[in-house]
Amino acid sequence: MARRERTQHTVGFRGMRPDRMGRWRTVMDLNFKGNCWTAGALTENAGSLTVLNGNQYHLYVRNTTDMSWTQTDDTGMVVDFSGGTAGKNRLTIKVPYYPLASDGRYPRIRASASFSGLTTSNNGDYIGVGVTGWYINNANPKNPHPTCIYDTNNKDTPTFKYYGQSIKGNWGQTGSGLETTGGVATDGNNTSGVLVIEDGGQGVWVARGHDGDVNIKTGGTNVDTFRAQVTAIGYDGATSDRAFYRADSGTDYDGPYVSLWCNTGSSSAGSQAVTWERLIVEVYY
Repeated sequence: MARRERTQHTVGFRGMRPDRMGRWRTVMDLNFKGNCWTAGALTENAGSLTVLNGNQYHLYVRNTTDMSWTQTDDTGMVVDFSGGTAGKNRLTIKVPYYPLASDGRYPRIRASASFSGLTTSNNGDYIGVGVTGWYINNANPKNPHPTCIYDTNNKDTPTFKYYGQSIKGNWGQTGSGLETTGGVATDGNNTSGVLVIEDGGQGVWVARGHDGDVNIKTGGTNVDTFRAQVTAIGYDGATSDRAFYRADSGTDYDGPYVSLWCNTGSSSAGSQAVTWERLIVEVYY
């Protein structure tokens, strides 16, 4: 047992080992390439949650005629987000197991998503991973919703960059703006990689990731590369207890949810596609 001590108005335990206390624990592991979901096209723009193999999801696409998200055996979640309609396509999945911490608050969360086969045609075509309190059947998500994105910075090379990005607006309301960091150079402008959004504490959300392979890093000792950080709060505060996953006073928000984004940057013709291979969600207890 650690020895208790008093020194200069300080009370503490010299033998405390923070490294042996809280840690990251996996609470959801969706291996799309490993056939975690039944093969087939996902339900689009339903306006309510769809249940598939025990998971609840909502998929919003900008153009139901040309865009699709299809679970494909031994391949992954194959996404075609071309079709000449600019804007955000978003798969939002409810985290099924997220107990409160011992103090009754929401613990930190981290979502990591691996991708391959990225094809883009326009500047502003990007993919991303995010965390939010609720799904919405609209291209414009609600605040708060921080993301880590992998963006086409130069379509001709192509050159990609990492960004941290956060939906801004009144707390718990439809977004009316964005906070976007400066772009950060990639490892090699690769078309495969891993994107990570992590609750860094103190109101900061950390965008991490790497490109060139699809190996997701989990736990506390082998973390992915830091790329950028953003804040998730909106343009106003709140005088009632409205936590991140209950930002609308609890009438709709029942998160957390994690989101996979595919954004078409222009209505110009082109090809935009990606395959999501795996999604892992960890919580810090």
